[in-house]
Order: sequence, then structure tokens, then C-alpha cells
Amino acid sequence: MTEKVISYRRPRPSRKPKVKYNERTARRLCELVAEGQPLSDIAKRRGFPSHQQVFAWRINPDYKIGDRTFADVYDDARRCAADVLFDEMNVLTTTAMKGTEDMDFKTRGVEISARRLRVDTLKFVCGKLFPRAYGDTAGRSLGDKDTPIHVSIMTYTDSGSRSVGKHDEGEAQSVEAEEPSV
Repeated sequence: MTEKVISYRRPRPSRKPKVKYNERTARRLCELVAEGQPLSDIAKRRGFPSHQQVFAWRINPDYKIGDRTFADVYDDARRCAADVLFDEMNVLTTTAMKGTEDMDFKTRGVEISARRLRVDTLKFVCGKLFPRAYGDTAGRSLGDKDTPIHVSIMTYTDSGSRSVGKHDEGEAQSVEAEEPSV
């Protein structure tokens, strides 16, 4: 008895057709991103580019929306999305107990834990989308134009006097200091 080998071809995953860049599609994509919709959901829609195409659009300086590059407009849309998610997080935190009054103890705990997880997730996503405003180190950055670093260097001489060198914004200054009173 001979065995019959049956072979079949695995169906290829359907690939999304490429979408040529046009300003109208790019503007609409940025509007949807700014509303807080994930790029993965937008990319599934008909007439919108895939993730890879959006990334390719971002690195091409010739793709413009008005007089700005697509990358600049897309980055602004991501910042707006962070604001939308932050607002959603505020609503969740201010209404944490609403709707849980008539729940039993266990169900209430599960509901509050789910909301806490959602808030933590939104905090994380906001920090990644717009780290300067919502990141863990927001407002604590050093050395940029808003918060310059000031350095003082103190050296002691053999005679016991000390000099203090101050360094602000690229200019070095040397100032003689008096003997500290003990």
C-alpha cells in the first residue's frame, strides 16, 4: 500500500496595498492620532498607510503638510494624543468611586483595581508620547535653556585663601573668596 502525500500551500497573509503619500491622507491621519487613536487601529483602515509606510513618511523631508514636514505635524499630533489620554486619566481618577456604590465588596475591589491599572497604563503611555510634560522626570530636567546648570569650583591655595570659579552659560569667571569665619 502506498501512502499518498498531500501537500498544500499555506495561504499568504494578505498584505495591505501601499498608499501613496498625499497631503489629505496625511492630514487626516494626524487628526486621528491627535484624537488619541492608536496608529495600529488607524493603519487597519482602508485608505490609510501601514505602520511601515507612516515611518517612511516621517523620515522623508519632502512629504509636507502645508509648509511643515509630515514628521513635525505627526510629532505635534502625538503630543496632542498625550493630552487627550491625560484628560481621560483625570476623568478616571475623579470618578474612581462613581458607579461602585451598589456593588458588593469583591466586585467593587475588582472594578477599582481595573481603573487603577488603566490610570497606570495611561500614565505610562503619556510619559512615552510626551516625556517632557508627562514623563517621570517632567519639570526636573537640567541643562536646557530653561534650567541652565550653574557650577562653582572652589580651590584652596597654600596661604589658606580660596578662590571660587563660577561657570555660567559658557563663560568662566574667577572670584576671590574671603576666609570663612569659624
